[in-house]
Amino acid sequence: MSGQRTDVCVACMLVYARVQHQCEACPRRYPPTRGRLPLCGPCCTEYKHSGLSLAAFIERGRLPAPPPPLPPVPAQQRVRKEYEEIGPTQQWKRRKQARAAVTTALQQVGCPLDAIHSPPAPSPAELLHLSTAERERIRTVPSLHIPSEQTMIKCKEQLASTHATETGTFAGGAYLTDPLRFVSVLCAQSSFIAVGGDAGGGRCVLGVTYSVAKVQRFACLLVYEGGDSWLELQDCRAEGLTPFVGDSAALPAATTASHSVTYSIILFHLRASALARTCLFSP
Repeated sequence: MSGQRTDVCVACMLVYARVQHQCEACPRRYPPTRGRLPLCGPCCTEYKHSGLSLAAFIERGRLPAPPPPLPPVPAQQRVRKEYEEIGPTQQWKRRKQARAAVTTALQQVGCPLDAIHSPPAPSPAELLHLSTAERERIRTVPSLHIPSEQTMIKCKEQLASTHATETGTFAGGAYLTDPLRFVSVLCAQSSFIAVGGDAGGGRCVLGVTYSVAKVQRFACLLVYEGGDSWLELQDCRAEGLTPFVGDSAALPAATTASHSVTYSIILFHLRASALARTCLFSP
């Protein structure tokens, strides 16, 4: 395939036509030369290094150009696991990195760590096993910070409400205001419940014995100053002496058979006119 292109002679300024051929492998045009392949200069050079026949090279050149390569897909970043999900070694490395980062930041700001780091303070529930005197001795150490007694009192009241250990008082004694719920909680933890009483040291105690982790414990349901004589136990039968609340407010009505048995035993020992006797049953 050929075409004509007009040009001007430099010597005589005559217009002449210069014939150019179309390259068989690409859209370029080239001037005719005797014995030359039907290819332009760049295609001719590429053909010599391709190792293909002339027909195959021309056919390859007539095919549509391949699409441009797709951009490389960025490598997917690994999801950083939470601190609790990694092993001890990785946790140690993260703590080391965190200390280095915190130290660098504090040095840039010019603030020591002790000025912003508050010492850990225990929760009120962690101090319930200590007496008031022991807690007061701890407060004498300036570097130790524990909740105040007002906070401890609020914690005790909240735990008493949530664990059915709220108490009421009467003349010379105290009792649990919801014994049915309290004993029901013990039944779910212990393989047995033994209801009984004991007198000594000027007090009479009525309660239940239960087992936790194969260790027997005693929980007091009612205590009063006095002994276990007939007359003193007879006073416990006074109407309205120990008003119940919560699950025990509807006594003697009980919703389940296990509650009926529990209540009958508790009520017998709390209201009986004779000395309390031990009674063993399974929840």
